[in-house]
Amino acid sequence: MADTIGLVGDGDDVDLLQAIEQSFQVRFGDETTRWSTIGDLHQALVARIAPGSGPDLRARIAGPTPSGARCAS
Repeated sequence: MADTIGLVGDGDDVDLLQAIEQSFQVRFGDETTRWSTIGDLHQALVARIAPGSGPDLRARIAGPTPSGARCAS
């Protein structure tokens, strides 16, 4: 099983991050060098999306919650 999604080395990783930053109007900066999983990216994105920015955008990005749990707002 591969431990990466194969984006590093040819600029695809930079293109992906730039597209995400542009789409969500966020900036990640140098912290990306410390990420090792897509979960790290996901956490950083959720942390930057302001509550109330569009119809339930933060909740949609955060993903499903366990049964009975509530999303923090």
